[in-house]
Amino acid sequence: MHFINKKLFIHIPKTGGSWLEHNLMKYSDDNKYSIPESNKDNFGIKGKISTQKHNLLAEYKYILKKSYTYYKVFTIIRNPISRLISYYFSPDIWKVSSKKGVKHLSENEIKFDLGLFQKVCNDSLTCSDFINENFSLNILKMNLRSYIQYYRKKSKTNIDIYRFENFEEEVKRLINKHSFMINKERFKQKIYESKNSSIKKSLELSYEVKQVVERSKHIVDLELFYN
Repeated sequence: MHFINKKLFIHIPKTGGSWLEHNLMKYSDDNKYSIPESNKDNFGIKGKISTQKHNLLAEYKYILKKSYTYYKVFTIIRNPISRLISYYFSPDIWKVSSKKGVKHLSENEIKFDLGLFQKVCNDSLTCSDFINENFSLNILKMNLRSYIQYYRKKSKTNIDIYRFENFEEEVKRLINKHSFMINKERFKQKIYESKNSSIKKSLELSYEVKQVVERSKHIVDLELFYN
């Protein structure tokens, strides 16, 4: 999300970013639009600078060119195990075709399969990818060992990082630092209500699920942010 006071929010999927964007729209020159084939609460974002809801930092750097150096950047990260489980159950990645067109499955129609979860892990960008201002497709072409070594050697980012795990307190810290205001009543409102939180919680405790994540490129997020 692009803000008129030269700030950027890097919205990593499944980190509470939609709630934040919904409540900070008045500070942005981006616009919300509905996604007809998705659930009624889902929305996209697009503007003069932002090309999508989940722009990478590298994309903003390319679009803004020299003016990029004047921007302050912030993001919210999440433990990759819980983030990827949540992403697996996201209706956005489950589409079915019918005579009426393409629609997204509802959350309670999605069944967990370990093999498909492994594919989701392999296909999904890491938090580290999203906030890497020098990210390119060549990084994705690296084998797993080279990919991990690349991020281990990479210098630390200077963007502001907040954590999903302590969401309300972290967001309050964020808005105080970046001179935003959100009414305290807003913190009681949710954009999306999970339909199967108990299933997700049990999967977070699964040894097999944890092994899939730790044997994927998402190990870099565990090492860099959750060690």
